Amino acid sequence: MSGDRGGTIFQVNGIGEEKPWAQVEPTVSAFHMAFGPDGSLYVTGPTVSSFDCVWRVNQSGDVDVFFKGLGRPQGFGL
Repeated sequence: MSGDRGGTIFQVNGIGEEKPWAQVEPTVSAFHMAFGPDGSLYVTGPTVSSFDCVWRVNQSGDVDVFFKGLGRPQGFGL
C-alpha cells in the first residue's frame, strides 16, 4: 500500500504498479498505515484539525472511521 497527501491509498503489486484503492481525507504530512489482525488497513494522517481520526479500510477498499478525536495522529502500533 502507498498513499499520497491528496488522500488516495494505492494498492501496489509485486512489480511496483499501483492502482487507486481507497480514498480518505487529505493530509498535511505522510500517512501512517498498518494492517490489523482483522486484515483491514488502518490509516492515520495529520490534518490542520485537532480532531483527526483513524480510518479502517477493508479488503474491498471501503473506508469507515474506526476512532475519532485524536489531535494530529502520527503513527501507531497494532
